[in-house]
Amino acid sequence: MIKNINFLKINNSSGFTLMETLVVIAIIMVLFAIAMVNSSSFSSQADVDESALVIMNALRLAQSKTLASEEDSNYGVHCEEAKCILFKGIVYNSLDPDNKIYNFSPQVEIPVAASGIDLEGGGSEVVFDRVTGATAQFGTIKILRYSTFN
Repeated sequence: MIKNINFLKINNSSGFTLMETLVVIAIIMVLFAIAMVNSSSFSSQADVDESALVIMNALRLAQSKTLASEEDSNYGVHCEEAKCILFKGIVYNSLDPDNKIYNFSPQVEIPVAASGIDLEGGGSEVVFDRVTGATAQFGTIKILRYSTFN
């Protein structure tokens, strides 16, 4: 007696269909786009933070030099749209070769025309007193970043 044994045919094809491949590529592209937007935002915020530190360090250095009576002079910081300048004396002179310039990141600016610098008494300079290290030009300086997605 002969028995017929039926074996199930097993499909041994390996790989992915075109549709599965396209879905995976689409998901990867969406994740990549989200990552790019987040990294751009992080980078922009880092530029703003760095520029704020540059201004604060310039102000602290001017105050320290003034209190130390370095070269028997006062020191101050003058701010412009793309940079701040450490200067010697009570009045900023753009032609003084001793000025130390601190440039901001190209993606950051101080909106000078739109009251980005709001100091007591107006102007864009902070000068420190030699005896106390205080200043009469207190206030705020706004730092803006350029948006890359408009």
